[in-house]
Amino acid sequence: MRKIAVFTSSAGDSADRLVSLFNEGNRLRVDLIVTDREDSGVAERFAGKEVDVEFIAPGRWQEAPEEVVALLSARGIELIAVEEFGEVIPDVVAHAFEGRIVNLTDAEEAPREVVAAFARIDGETAEKPVAPEPKNVDEEWAETLHLNYDESRLRQTPPPVPGQEPPTPPHQEQQQPQGLNTGQGQRPQPNFFQQELRRAMQCDKPMPSTYMVWAIIMTILCCTVPGIVAIIYSAQVSAKYNIGDYEGAEKASRNAQIWIIVSFVLGVLNTTLYLPIALIG
Repeated sequence: MRKIAVFTSSAGDSADRLVSLFNEGNRLRVDLIVTDREDSGVAERFAGKEVDVEFIAPGRWQEAPEEVVALLSARGIELIAVEEFGEVIPDVVAHAFEGRIVNLTDAEEAPREVVAAFARIDGETAEKPVAPEPKNVDEEWAETLHLNYDESRLRQTPPPVPGQEPPTPPHQEQQQPQGLNTGQGQRPQPNFFQQELRRAMQCDKPMPSTYMVWAIIMTILCCTVPGIVAIIYSAQVSAKYNIGDYEGAEKASRNAQIWIIVSFVLGVLNTTLYLPIALIG
């Protein structure tokens, strides 16, 4: 039920028209009639029609406009209909009911004007943009990493930090089924965001060559020390690539290639120079 208040200084013809049309239904109702004239006859006219009539002296409108607002708010008034009202509506009242005050022209047009005012109010309410709900931490991380947010796979731990494994939540440790291996060396299964983070960090480019086989061959057949250095750099290629450091993987691959060449050259020099001298000696 949407409630209406009528401000009038006259006998209340428009108010009577609204009461007779609206108050028998269950959608709109004239709940209050406010007048600034005791001798207007409004109180007698609406006696017995279940409509309250309030008299507010002319001086009170400007001296205590908050009382008018409190009266209307307490009764749940949504719309003020003004019918030949002699007082100037105070700014306090106009501000409290901004956009919800309609001036009635005559008794015949009053119902249509009230219905049109409610339609306008409802239209303005529908057009107001609804503020979006703030994103939670999971949505913000999904947006940052360009992932598809899946609410059914929310994590229960703080966001993962690259290169670090998040601790297992206490409640998960307590809920582990009996009979399973829960030794100290067992690592918890990565959650949704860990998996997506690792997938996002994977390089689109193929992994550079490790030259591991050549490094081992050069270590055995040519020069041991440079060959061992080549093996170390070869092992770093896959390690750096798996954590998303593609530039580091390329650099390690180049270094492994360089040390393989160094090992080969030293091996050739050793074979062509040192061995003949050793045999001659």
